[in-house]
Amino acid sequence: MEQLLSAFGRFHPLIVHLPIGSLVLAFIFEALSLRRSYRRLGIAVQPALLFGAFVSLLAGATGLALSEEGGYEDTTLAYHKYLGIVTMLLSFGLYFLRRHRTILKYEQRVRRPVRFFLFIPLLIVLSLAGHFGGSLTHGDDYLTNAFEFTGEVKVDPISKVQFMTQPDEAVLYADVIQPILESKCYPCHSSAKQKGDLRLDDAQWILKGGKDGKVLLPGMADSSSLFARMMLPHEHEDHMPPNEKPQPSSAELDLIRLWINEGATFDEKVKQLEDPKKAIELVNLLSDGIRKDSWLPAVDVSPASEGALKRLSESGIIALPMGANSNFLYVNFSNRRTVTNESLKALASLQDQVVSLRFSYCSFDNSDLSFLNDFKNLVSLYLDHTNVKDSSFQALEVIPNLKYLNVVFTTVGEKSIDPKKFPALEQVFAFETNITGETVARLRQSLPSLQVDTGGVILPRITSDTVVYRKKN
Repeated sequence: MEQLLSAFGRFHPLIVHLPIGSLVLAFIFEALSLRRSYRRLGIAVQPALLFGAFVSLLAGATGLALSEEGGYEDTTLAYHKYLGIVTMLLSFGLYFLRRHRTILKYEQRVRRPVRFFLFIPLLIVLSLAGHFGGSLTHGDDYLTNAFEFTGEVKVDPISKVQFMTQPDEAVLYADVIQPILESKCYPCHSSAKQKGDLRLDDAQWILKGGKDGKVLLPGMADSSSLFARMMLPHEHEDHMPPNEKPQPSSAELDLIRLWINEGATFDEKVKQLEDPKKAIELVNLLSDGIRKDSWLPAVDVSPASEGALKRLSESGIIALPMGANSNFLYVNFSNRRTVTNESLKALASLQDQVVSLRFSYCSFDNSDLSFLNDFKNLVSLYLDHTNVKDSSFQALEVIPNLKYLNVVFTTVGEKSIDPKKFPALEQVFAFETNITGETVARLRQSLPSLQVDTGGVILPRITSDTVVYRKKN
């Protein structure tokens, strides 16, 4: 019986939109019928009202069944439920008034506008019920946050881990695990929504567990449902996060496993773990930029200008600190797609702080990179999938600390990278470029420590590879 009730409740998201459309359509017909040219539309109001009333009754029944599964904030659920009931009663009431015209003892010319205004309470209650329904699904601020503009560009919380310069000093839960949970789990398990009566946005809630009991067994990751359900096959109905949601990477999964196996503490630093080296390696795997502390310039720089950071943010350009106590910055233009002279002016005032700069998939109004001449602390540069040319690279020759260069899917060739002019280079990614094998060999001969990746890697077959045999026709 419980399974049938649950299956019945799952139809609520499908049915709940029917009364909204039908009742709004009835209102439109009523409003248009006030005009002489559309007077005949008034005949369609009663059928639309009756259909809307009945499907609102069905939506209410499926909603009550769905609410039994739990995982919804009680106050918001109560508002949504009672407003839905009032919507249904008003729908039937309004239909009854139209059906029995003698109840409204007015002349016809007065009765029409009266019936029109009787729709207003119905539409208000319907809108509120829909708002609280959206809040149950998407969070309390689902509607209001669309109108909020703080000047800040929202970024994935995992960025806090990706640009950590001292992982050994990090608190494993607060600085590593919590950002992973916030990125992958909070949409369904936080203050806004608690599927399965489970919250993961605070230590006390994690330890409490959900309707099926505890989700965390310190020291036993494989027996902890918090981790075990992430490891289920994606097609499994209990796999979390759901297939349509962003999935944790292998490094993120390994970090959650390590945290639980190390005791699932909430205040222990990485360096205090039994295996801190493993944790540091996993944090480094999440890198989206510079991962080596030795790559950061050994100089002190002043904090970035708040005005310059605000101008970048308003232009859709992401600027993140390289560490909690670092004034160095990672700047990402990928959301911008077009690099204009105006955006470069905002960047120019950060020339001392920027150490990692990403222009991936961007188009330069002017492919001349001379604007980088003053970026003396720049260490990594992403120019992949851009329109840069060989002639653009002359400007880079005055950057003394450039260690990482990505020119994947560009037209640059052997004239772009002269090892004598880029003595600090350690990594070059040049897949799908005009850089030939001879050029790579010359680069490696001049700089033996230089790693050049041009793609075309063929992996050797191992015994665990799957071999598929097919019968010839």
